[in-house]
Amino acid sequence: MALKPGEYRPRLVDAKIAKLLEVFGAVQIDGAKGCGKTWSGLAHANSVVSLDDYRVRPLAQADPTVALVGDQPHLIDEWQIAPHRPRCGAPCCRPSCQSSRSIPPNRFQRTAARAV
Repeated sequence: MALKPGEYRPRLVDAKIAKLLEVFGAVQIDGAKGCGKTWSGLAHANSVVSLDDYRVRPLAQADPTVALVGDQPHLIDEWQIAPHRPRCGAPCCRPSCQSSRSIPPNRFQRTAARAV
């Protein structure tokens, strides 16, 4: 059961996303703002969490694994704002922080791949 929006128009990337989801446990969809990334993700997802939801973000900040709860394939919308905490406990202000961690490394059993 996909969460495909009612007015969804199939895209060329759909076949590639479907194939990558069969091979890998996660697919990252990149693209320009407003190009349909979320709708394409919803077309293949059985559950979704949006990290730009003001009710979800504090929960994900307290425990980043909250973003992973749901049926698979699971869409994590606005993944780029996923919270992370440096191992030292201090807030991190650098995207390249070597001491940061977001989701425990063995949470996924398969490797992620880029769809676009």
